[in-house]
Amino acid sequence: MPVHATKHTDGSRTITSFELVNEDGTLSARVMELGATLTHFVATTAAGAKTDIVLGFDDPFEYERVGRNQNPYFGCVVGRSCNRTALGKFALGGKQFELATNNGPNALHGGLEGFDKRVWAGEVVSQSPPTVVMRLESPDGDQGYPGTVDVAATFSLAGGDLAITLEATLRAGTAPQTLVNLTVHPYFNLDGVSTVHDHLVEMPGVAAFLELSPTQIPTGRVIESRQSHPATETLAAGALSFPAGAPKSIASSLAGVNEFRGIDHFFVRSPGAAALQRGTEPPADWAAAPLATVSSPHSGLALTLFSDAPGFQVYTANWLDGSLAAKTSTQPAGAVYGAYSAFCLEPSAPPDSINNSEWAHLVTLDAGKTWRQHLVFRVSRV
Repeated sequence: MPVHATKHTDGSRTITSFELVNEDGTLSARVMELGATLTHFVATTAAGAKTDIVLGFDDPFEYERVGRNQNPYFGCVVGRSCNRTALGKFALGGKQFELATNNGPNALHGGLEGFDKRVWAGEVVSQSPPTVVMRLESPDGDQGYPGTVDVAATFSLAGGDLAITLEATLRAGTAPQTLVNLTVHPYFNLDGVSTVHDHLVEMPGVAAFLELSPTQIPTGRVIESRQSHPATETLAAGALSFPAGAPKSIASSLAGVNEFRGIDHFFVRSPGAAALQRGTEPPADWAAAPLATVSSPHSGLALTLFSDAPGFQVYTANWLDGSLAAKTSTQPAGAVYGAYSAFCLEPSAPPDSINNSEWAHLVTLDAGKTWRQHLVFRVSRV
């Protein structure tokens, strides 16, 4: 059966996980209701080996326990607003709103009780292709955000593609406008465990990245990076350039990054700054135009990101410290998750868009309207 549902209980609550399997059994994805989280993503190498290429836990309730401590946001849907909101404050319609600050002076990933900590309602909507939808109601005032929002995350697996659609509808009569900027947060390692230093990166669909303040809020400067970029105070020349046709190792890039412990930056899709401006529509051919590809010379696996989002955050697991044990069901016994043991590709609007007059339209949702974003993670062999 392409979709298999499993119940899990901690004695007081029950949640369901859903395993999606592609047509020939070479790729499977497991998604659970807690956080609408991708817990397992098992690919088959050219040698026939099964490799779980996402970090996480075997016990579904471990995500919650860890999430209330160091919280790496393993695999979850992040909302209402991913990434950082400066000082936890924003304005809509002349009214000020305040969020909890949980990342230095800023609000991060939806707040103290973001979508990662909620139990969503999962439903199988198709067996061919295997498809599951997760639904969540976020009430007016949730974590400080205005209006009631109905959220859906749809996961579908076909061939080598895990397609994810994120949607949020602001209920009429609950608020004139709200802030929405959803993303997904899987931690990928194409070898399963160890570091991703030798993973190779190219970004054919990227034209620029954003300069960030010391607290990781965009300064407003968009740095063009198609082939290279000039040195800054904290970045060596070309450190965050990944031109098409010239794959570069994550290690070589990390060597030129002297901020945030590693890569934790927002990359802007082509054509660059114009992709963030009002009136610019997502390209109609987004599903055929890769934004980025990461490959491993060891496993021979590659992961390609497609999305209609204006850009994506890249994070190299800079803050993992080896205190979290790997999954024993699909990863080697005794393995742990340390710094640089994974990379994240998080499609979204830029951080703090709501406080940038030129980008705020990307994350402002009007009453009765639906915000929608598509993405595909394609697994292939190189």
